[in-house]
Amino acid sequence: MKKVFLTAVFVISFFLISCREDIVEFAEIQKDSGSLFLSSYPQGAVIFLKDTQTNFKTPEEFDELEPGEYIITLKLDGYSDTTIVVNVESGKRNFLSIFLNKKIKF
Repeated sequence: MKKVFLTAVFVISFFLISCREDIVEFAEIQKDSGSLFLSSYPQGAVIFLKDTQTNFKTPEEFDELEPGEYIITLKLDGYSDTTIVVNVESGKRNFLSIFLNKKIKF
């Protein structure tokens, strides 16, 4: 009787743990967002997304961005501001490495 009880507890526990993992995986698949990893050379450029300062500096990763176009500007003292447009797609990770140009002094 004790063996039957322990076996039943083990089987039920295994079933519950398996179900929980499946639910978590399903939730991750259904995300309607993308991510963006930005790096620059040199590092430490201030990041602007859609003309709004983020208070982050390169390198930085932005998770759970809504899909769509993003205008990204990097600013660093002594270097020209660099602006690019990135299309973030749902469920995808975008990686950008940007080389900044030194300002020319006349």
